[in-house]
This record gives sequence, C-alpha cells and structure tokens, in this order.
Amino acid sequence: MAISRVLTNAFIEEINTDGHAPVKFLCEDGNLYYCKNRITLNKFEIDLLAYEVICNRFLKYLNISTPDIALVEVAAGTWFGNRLSKNKKYLKPGIVCFGSKDIPDSVLITDLFIDPSRSWYKKIYNLQDLIRIAIFDIWVNNVDRGRQLSIGRNYNLLLSDSGNGRLIHAFAFGGPDHLRFFHPRLPFSASNTLISSELIINCTDLFSYSELLKIVDDFLSLCLTSVKPVLSDVFDDFSPTWNIPPDLLERVSVFLLDSERFERVDEMVRASLKI
Repeated sequence: MAISRVLTNAFIEEINTDGHAPVKFLCEDGNLYYCKNRITLNKFEIDLLAYEVICNRFLKYLNISTPDIALVEVAAGTWFGNRLSKNKKYLKPGIVCFGSKDIPDSVLITDLFIDPSRSWYKKIYNLQDLIRIAIFDIWVNNVDRGRQLSIGRNYNLLLSDSGNGRLIHAFAFGGPDHLRFFHPRLPFSASNTLISSELIINCTDLFSYSELLKIVDDFLSLCLTSVKPVLSDVFDDFSPTWNIPPDLLERVSVFLLDSERFERVDEMVRASLKI
C-alpha cells in the first residue's frame, strides 16, 4: 500500500525531546501528525526518516499495532521559525517530513507510569505485542528504546485503548552513529534496551514457559520471512527529496538476514527472556 502524502494546515508545537524533537501539525486530512526532519549538519541524518518508514512497514506486516504514517509537506503559512528550536534551521516550507499519525487518548509509558502489579499489566491491550516489540528492537538494533536516561528509561512507546501506540524507530540499524555503514558484524547488546527493562521482565511473568516459547519461536520465524515482501517496494515510500542511497535496502536485507547475526539475536532474546 502506497504511503499517504499530505500538506500541513496548521502548526501546533515542537515537542521537546532528546532526539528529533518532532513538530506537531494539523494536516489537510484532518489528522494530527508528529513530523520529523533532519536537525543537524549531517546530511546523512535524513536516512533516519527512511528507517522509520522501513520499520513501520515491518511492524504492519508483522501485525503489531503501530500508527499510520505519511509523507508530510510543510505548506507555506503553516511554518513559524520563531516557534521552533531544534528544527529552526532545516524545517522550511516545501520540506517533506516523515509523519506519524497522532493516537488520541494515548499515554506515554514512563517508569513513573508503570505499576508492577499483575492487574496493571492485564489492562494493557496486547501484552504479546510488547514482547514482540522488544524482540524486534534487538533484531533491527534499535539503540534508543529502553535506553536509561537521568529521568528513567526512554521507552518511546505510547499505549492506547485500541492497542500499543506510537513507536519510534529512527535509531534502528545502530542509529546516527552508524549512518551509511551499518553491517551485520557491528556489536550489539540486550543491555539498556526494552527487552532488559522491568516493563518486559514483569510482562513475561504473566505467561507460562510454553506460551512465551511459542511467542518467541513464531515471531523470530516470521521476522525472517517478512524481509523480502516488506523491502520489495518500500523504496517507493521514501520522498525523492530525501535522496536515500539506492543500496540502502540491500544493506538492510543483508543486515537482517545474515545467519550469524540472526543466531546471535536468537540467543540474546532467549537468554533475556529466560527460555
């Protein structure tokens, strides 16, 4: 399915984060979008928008709740440079951003929000999806979600009544530190990731050993079979203005399918979940 393309109608706010600082716009389709663009001097940073598109497509294919996305073009009259901080230099009228559709009535997961009681976890729409997302992050080497900050873990995860909400993937494939040269032999670890967090550790306690084993076996198998269909046409979803290198998808495919690396992913996941 081709990605939607929309124009902005009204500027709402720039969200202050330690990452991309997305800008919230009301768009012509009547929806709110969190929009990301390059924010530093490194022109290769635009690849991170492609990572977002790729990972969104994977999660859709893997049947994990994730918001709809769009290519959002900033329209003249909806841009206010004096109200921007991180995005002031590169976000201009005519720029095409990566946009993630807002999920109404969603709640940002923080350490303060998490209640370790079993009753709290049972209120979550789909606990299996949380485990799958943790596995997915190891597979794609998302180095941001679950990272320990001074204010607690950076879960980059919203929960809503209709499913697990907004997921952020700009730091997949090693993130900004490995732009244009990530490869299967790069070291990676489960520490300081979602799978090692109390959120996932407490979540796994609600499943029997056999249930957890089936979740892991089925999902890892599906990850491998998803690569070809997902990557076959995802390049068409990138904005031509991003100038994404033509070899990106081949490098992603090699990275995700490399047998030695995938074996390490498998072992790391099972060790982290104690199965």
